[in-house]
Amino acid sequence: MNTKERIEKLENLRQNYMILRSFVLYCKYLVDYNASLEEEKEKTKEEVKVKKLVLTKPFYGKNLQVG
Repeated sequence: MNTKERIEKLENLRQNYMILRSFVLYCKYLVDYNASLEEEKEKTKEEVKVKKLVLTKPFYGKNLQVG
């Protein structure tokens, strides 16, 4: 194997490594983004609280009192 072939193989290996590295980084970004979306979805579910309306007296027109 002469030096020219060896250099070409090394360059090819380097290019394949760079492609694989960018693909791994992209996959890591997708996993992090998906996790952040799931976290945000859970956060919005937890923050929504419903307060029940309790009437202390019968409701007749303007005499609404919430207790």
